[in-house]
Amino acid sequence: MEQDMKLFYNIAFEAIEKEDLELRRLFTKTPNNEKLYNDEHRGICCLYETTFVYQIFKALMENNYKYRVVWEHPYICNSNWHSDLALQEVRGEDKITKALIEFKIWNTESSNAIQKDVKKLREEKEIKNKYIFVIEYGGKLEDKLKNDISGIKLLPKCKRSFTTQYRYGKENKENKKNIDENQINVYMYKV
Repeated sequence: MEQDMKLFYNIAFEAIEKEDLELRRLFTKTPNNEKLYNDEHRGICCLYETTFVYQIFKALMENNYKYRVVWEHPYICNSNWHSDLALQEVRGEDKITKALIEFKIWNTESSNAIQKDVKKLREEKEIKNKYIFVIEYGGKLEDKLKNDISGIKLLPKCKRSFTTQYRYGKENKENKKNIDENQINVYMYKV
């Protein structure tokens, strides 16, 4: 399963990075776009978890990923809870859930939201493979999570970064357009 999850991570990372590059291209495609959108973020920093999940879902299908991908899959231990994505192995008419994946955008000093998802995943005893996929806007999440949440393991080769463009609200003298670079770190942990 670990190799399958590394492939999942690579497909997901490339989908996120591709979306960021596409947004930047569109914002600067024409002088009219430059003029109309000069005060907008130039990358993915304003997207929500559901948008990332959607982009990744599409990319997995496009790349012929071996597992069936399921949105909002209910937990077995509590049907009121739903994982952002689940991976199912299809054997004839049977669909066996192999993994649950929760997505989190991390852009605060607090890891409380991630801790809540880790707690939910730990309560699910029927499904062995459980993961947190984290998109971090700047900072040092890896160090923070090591201190705040015991027992989660960063998957090998499942930590990559790229730079996006972010618009700050206040104008500064050095950067008239208020556009700055912002590091996007993408991690995947096994719970």
